[in-house]
Amino acid sequence: MADMVGQSDNVVGLFLNYQIYSVITYVVVNCHLDSFLFCLD
Repeated sequence: MADMVGQSDNVVGLFLNYQIYSVITYVVVNCHLDSFLFCLD
């Protein structure tokens, strides 16, 4: 059971990391598409 819990924790961690990186990538891409200076403002 302990192994299963460890596995699920890893999956949740990977999922959260994926979500964070998707948001960052989305914002960066949109900044470049719209206006990089507007993003820095």
